[in-house]
Amino acid sequence: MEPKEGEKIMEVITSYERKGIELGRKEGIEQGIEQGIALVAKRMLEQGKEVEEVVIFTGLSTDKIERLKEVEIARG
Repeated sequence: MEPKEGEKIMEVITSYERKGIELGRKEGIEQGIEQGIALVAKRMLEQGKEVEEVVIFTGLSTDKIERLKEVEIARG
């Protein structure tokens, strides 16, 4: 293998590594946001807010909020 070929291969590998890291970061941020919104929804439910109100303020679906509510009730 010629030195220039090796350099090109390393450039490609480095590029894929950067893209993988960037994608991982992006997915991590999205998961963090989703967890934060779920936490706010749980707190709203704990304070006695109606499901419809939680939907409006969090943007979560009614089904998701109902599941969160069931989990909180089960924890009791």
